[in-house]
Amino acid sequence: MAASIDPAGWLATTDDDPRFVRGGRRLGFWFLALTSDDATAARAAGDAIHSVRTGLPEGVSDPSELPPGWSVPSDGDWQSAVRSEVARPQFPRASFVQALIRTIEREGGQFWAAITDAGEGGTGTHGNDLARYIAASWVFEALAEELLDDTPGLERLLALSQSQHLVLAACRRIGPAGIRLFGPLHAAVERRDITDFAAPAALGALARNDEAALRMLARRLDAEGEAAWTAANALASAGEAALRTMPELQRWIRDAASDADPDRRARAARLLCGLGRGTEWAEQILLERLRDGEPVVVGAALVALAGWPAPPARAEAVVGAIVQAASDYEEKDHDSRPLEHVCAALAGLPPESVARLALPFLMPRLLSRSAVSGHDVVFIEADPDLVALLERLGPAAAGAADVVRKALGELEASSVAVEEMNRAEEVMYGERAGRWSVPDPAPLRQALLAIGGAQ
Repeated sequence: MAASIDPAGWLATTDDDPRFVRGGRRLGFWFLALTSDDATAARAAGDAIHSVRTGLPEGVSDPSELPPGWSVPSDGDWQSAVRSEVARPQFPRASFVQALIRTIEREGGQFWAAITDAGEGGTGTHGNDLARYIAASWVFEALAEELLDDTPGLERLLALSQSQHLVLAACRRIGPAGIRLFGPLHAAVERRDITDFAAPAALGALARNDEAALRMLARRLDAEGEAAWTAANALASAGEAALRTMPELQRWIRDAASDADPDRRARAARLLCGLGRGTEWAEQILLERLRDGEPVVVGAALVALAGWPAPPARAEAVVGAIVQAASDYEEKDHDSRPLEHVCAALAGLPPESVARLALPFLMPRLLSRSAVSGHDVVFIEADPDLVALLERLGPAAAGAADVVRKALGELEASSVAVEEMNRAEEVMYGERAGRWSVPDPAPLRQALLAIGGAQ
């Protein structure tokens, strides 16, 4: 093990949370070993950190054998434990962050090469320790402002395609304190060196408190193509700070919302995801855009209305507009589900209004049915977004209980039929049998309980 790591200095005590102790040592010991030049120590550290992150005690591999009182650490628990450890007075934070970034730089390319090789049927590891890279990434993802101890290192990671996602997520965690990263990130996005969908949110987080950066983004609202969308998404992520800094953005939004170009109208709606939320002027623009007729504009308005804080006096008008738009609108984004944006737009509005005005339109779309080719079986699924909306509405949706109860019966029957088909094919074809995923009635059953319709 590297001479700079004194094992005695990292021995755990009875005051330490046992979920974050391995081999009798605290996390700090394993962090330093992970980034040391000793390959054996680094490999052991990767294994120890993996054990901590998966949440099982030492010597336990089966989650059903957890000792009494043991709780698996949440993501928040892990982040708090990592940040607390590197904040200890004896921990060499700055040099560790530099070594951590170098580890990710060195191992990252080899890791992704190994993943690609495996996907193509290869078996090579390209000379790296995959556990070490994964462990280093987990530690990196738990840190925020601490990473600014090596801003040049972050810029280097930003230039590597395999590590850009780590830095973009870090920018969102760090926020305005990382403004030094805004220039390099914005330049890389403009050059199309970075095309990750998370880039605009990272830009917005960094720029939130910096007028020069916000104005740079605002100037790009009138650019061509993707650059304008990047600016709109970034400013929406920056939130109300952008509107406070540049009140003239309200005029731009108003003008763009009535422009002949549907892309400009859609960008105006996209800005309202983070600007002017709950205001009457912004709400009026979004309701008008719900009647736009252009799917890209209607979709942007629905996304902006997610969680919209409409006061009771205006809530019914908003629900009615969403329902009217949904009757003519189909999700065009192939990454979204059929009712994802419609249900998200309704989720923050008064349950009584949603149940009365929206459910009669939505409930016929609760189930989707498809025949299984070559079998006398109907595969039935419940729309997950509508199920989640029903659960959120609770007793206000009690009037839909009979419909939900009938749908649950169909779904349960489909689950049994699909499982029986799977078993029959396994008997007939053995390992060659393809296995259909079995529909899960549990979420719909939970929704029925929430609305008070349980038998």
